Amino acid sequence: LERKPRPQAIVLGISSEGGSMEAAFYGYEILRSLPVRVATHNLGLVASAANILFLAGDVRFAAPRTSFVFHETKFPVNAPSTISQPELRLHMETIRNVDMRLALIAAERLNKSPKEIKRWFGEKLRDPQWALDRGIVGEIRPLSIGNEDEFVQILV
Repeated sequence: LERKPRPQAIVLGISSEGGSMEAAFYGYEILRSLPVRVATHNLGLVASAANILFLAGDVRFAAPRTSFVFHETKFPVNAPSTISQPELRLHMETIRNVDMRLALIAAERLNKSPKEIKRWFGEKLRDPQWALDRGIVGEIRPLSIGNEDEFVQILV
């Protein structure tokens, strides 16, 4: 098998409404451990768990006319269902833990306090200028992939 040369950078295009927070935390750790520069680029909507992957970028961009949504963790409820008090307490503890993990990652990556990050949580659609003003992105620009870069996209 012929071995491809290592790319100079990985450009990760993201457009996602989110999904599993645990899968996003896993992806974040993998992306942060890569021995190349990782650039993340919002190409549509970066919401919920997708923000975790987006924040893994060494450099982060948003295309014009894109959006961001940060919100508190949601827990799926399958009705009709029964739940005991200990199970309910465990779910609440898990939700608080996931919210804090997201806030800590964002705080670390953006040099802000977790308290400030948590103020962003809400069901609001935010534009790229909002993200630029808070340091979430370094620049608003269309996608540009260099000749030596590897492009990866996530559509979930």
